[in-house]
Amino acid sequence: MGLTVTLSNALSGMKTTQDGLTVLSRNVANAGNADYHKQSLVTKDMVGGSSTYASYVGIERAFTASLERAHLREVSDTGYADVRNAFLQRLETALGKPGDANSLDTLLQGFTNSLESLAVSPEDYATRALTVGSAQDLANALNSLSTTVQDLRQETETQIGAEVDTLNQSLKALQAINNRLSDKTLSDSARLSVLDERDRLVTRIGEIVDTQVVYRDDDTVALMTKSGLGLLDQGATTFSFEPAGSLSANSLYSIDDTENGVGVLTAYTPSGLKLDVLDQKIIQSGRLAGLVEIRDTTLPQVQAQLDTIAAAVTQALNTDVDKSARDGAISGVDLDVSNMASGDSLAFSFTQSGKTHDVRVVNVTDASKLPMDYTMADGERVIGVDITNGGASAVAAALAIALGPGLTITAPDATTLRIADDGGTNTLVVSGETRKTATDTQDGSYALNLFTDSQVAFTNSLDGTPQIRGYAARIAVNVDVANDNSLLVQYDSTSSLGDAARVNAMLDGLDNTNFTSDNRQLAELGNYALSGTVQGLVTQVINYQGGQISGAQNALDTQQVALDAVEQRMSEEYGVDIDEEMARLMELQNSYAASARVVSVAQELINALLQI
Repeated sequence: MGLTVTLSNALSGMKTTQDGLTVLSRNVANAGNADYHKQSLVTKDMVGGSSTYASYVGIERAFTASLERAHLREVSDTGYADVRNAFLQRLETALGKPGDANSLDTLLQGFTNSLESLAVSPEDYATRALTVGSAQDLANALNSLSTTVQDLRQETETQIGAEVDTLNQSLKALQAINNRLSDKTLSDSARLSVLDERDRLVTRIGEIVDTQVVYRDDDTVALMTKSGLGLLDQGATTFSFEPAGSLSANSLYSIDDTENGVGVLTAYTPSGLKLDVLDQKIIQSGRLAGLVEIRDTTLPQVQAQLDTIAAAVTQALNTDVDKSARDGAISGVDLDVSNMASGDSLAFSFTQSGKTHDVRVVNVTDASKLPMDYTMADGERVIGVDITNGGASAVAAALAIALGPGLTITAPDATTLRIADDGGTNTLVVSGETRKTATDTQDGSYALNLFTDSQVAFTNSLDGTPQIRGYAARIAVNVDVANDNSLLVQYDSTSSLGDAARVNAMLDGLDNTNFTSDNRQLAELGNYALSGTVQGLVTQVINYQGGQISGAQNALDTQQVALDAVEQRMSEEYGVDIDEEMARLMELQNSYAASARVVSVAQELINALLQI
């Protein structure tokens, strides 16, 4: 091997070593950068003449497509879990824990305790004032919780808008990255930096929406959602969010644009196709999906549960229940349907072929809601009839159609409904009752219009928008009672202040009246039905939401473990190990020194030859 070849090989070694040092310095400089993928120099042994030497081929970047896809899945699911947990933790703060001073169960118990004290000393002004104060505390708590729920929903809309902006910016930036990667003149080092940015953007997009990625041979990427919507290919999909403004309990999501009360999320594909993201169920995970679920499902369910509690505590006190036992003379029951407000009801039970049937007839004066016939979660059948305008004959006609010939249903007069056996042994009417709302404070009834719907009697009307929806935000103590607390006791103008009959009736209503949530009228309740006394409803709501909150935290913890495991693998494969780099530095230094020594010796030999 001649001196020229020797010198050339040594210079090639020095150049390769310098390139290796450049790569090493970049690795060390980015040792703490989680988005950086470690690089390594790629060389190839070349044969030239009678010698071999190292030649620079390029720079290699640590990258595993399958690991990136696994990371993308976990990032999306963690984003979804993180959003849900963050909002539910704030909800927990508002709801409080069982037994806390301002929790619903404590406030309800305080109100019940005040009524029990009042039953002992109905004539005592201070005890009556304490009862009114306890009622106001309970109403205020329901108002405050409803405000918190709607404020949280409002915040989800703000965050949805921010996430959409970030998503659009990231997709646009990633499209620009694809364009740069298509440039064949891009240097190796610049290309690797662009690839780091590419992967960072893909991760950011995956955190917002569930994303699948395709890595092409030219290092560009194509993205789509799990549902199949293309996010980025030849062009980028653009998202738009139009907030609804102020949200209330009546602001619910609907696939019908004319009934939708929340902000609209729209996707515009590069081809110009417009898609409603929620109607088409385009997003399934990621932060956006989490925010939408909180806004449209989780928080509306909380609101509906609060409304159910507010309605129950109101009706436990303001409803006159007239029970009718079976009358053998008529083989059934007679029910008085006079003076029934919209939402008031009558109910009866009968056995047929050994099976018990419970039917409730609700006064519905809104013709657009009729016919109405459905079954509650507890098995009670609910039938809507316009009793106000039709009287007993309208009820009899409607029930005859709905229930068939198994019963004998007649109207002896305009205000009396008679429900009797079929005349044989197959059907037997067991009992019946009417439930009418007391709309005054001294009408001779033990029932008291203590809690009101913004000073209007709460009858649980189903006309138009169900009165129960959003009621927890409107429940208030009757100002007449607040101004004259003797009304807690005096059910008519002549009754004695020492008479505890009204107070005992209210306690009986709280302790013994059972309620069942109407998931047909409040569809936002979902599949979870509430049932029991007022205290039972409160306990169920607190336990249910506690389970939801705990479940969200556990889901996040579990998801975080999965994400950490993937990121640990990525750190092992992509991360820079300073010890390894220092060992590599020693190798490069020795290699450079060896090549430099060869050059020096070759130079000395050439100089010696020139002097001959």
